[in-house]
Amino acid sequence: MGVTIYYRGRLNDVRELGTFIDEIEEFAQPLGWWSQRCNGDWSKPNTARVSLGRGRVNISGHLPLQGITILPHENSEALWLTFDARGYLADPAATSLVNEGTKKPAKTWVSIKTQFAPPRIHAAVAKLLRYVNNRYISDLEVHDDGGY
Repeated sequence: MGVTIYYRGRLNDVRELGTFIDEIEEFAQPLGWWSQRCNGDWSKPNTARVSLGRGRVNISGHLPLQGITILPHENSEALWLTFDARGYLADPAATSLVNEGTKKPAKTWVSIKTQFAPPRIHAAVAKLLRYVNNRYISDLEVHDDGGY
């Protein structure tokens, strides 16, 4: 598994999503973290499917996710701060599993593996999630292999 942070929760108020995205982007930019906004159409149904092909996992179909994705370091996974229409944290893989009936939105964990990035990156991600918990997702659950 490696050093990974697992997290799940639901936005306190979906109407604050725009402000949330702006704040997260403002946090990431001075650190040189790559970020991308996700603007999936919540009015369209989730049709995402996972398939395997040529040694990789492919996700096809519509992903109704909105939020922001951040890459804090070239040697870490992406931090998905994206949400379904009800405000639950979700990434593409989790969204596909929800569509297939394997997972429930409230029970789905999102994760970021930071094992191969410097420890300061792991600590900064943990700090960001602490801020998100205090400001936007009061029920945020975090399991941190690194203990931060």
